[in-house]
Amino acid sequence: MVWLLPVLVAVTVLAAIAVYGLIALIAIRRARCQDIPHVLQIIGRVLVRFLLRPVRDVPPTQTDAAPKNPTDGGPA
Repeated sequence: MVWLLPVLVAVTVLAAIAVYGLIALIAIRRARCQDIPHVLQIIGRVLVRFLLRPVRDVPPTQTDAAPKNPTDGGPA
């Protein structure tokens, strides 16, 4: 069960790469030859924005925030 999260992350990343690749292929096929650098520049900007967006901080759950030791004032 521990292996499930890395597998899901890998599948998600590969799916995102495939989608962006298909978008790039469609855009390049529709563009004229002189527009290809411009199309690649736009795709690069979208990828950079997607990859460099800030990661949201996940607040700790109640069980994570509770003290583990009963002598610390937590539940026994």
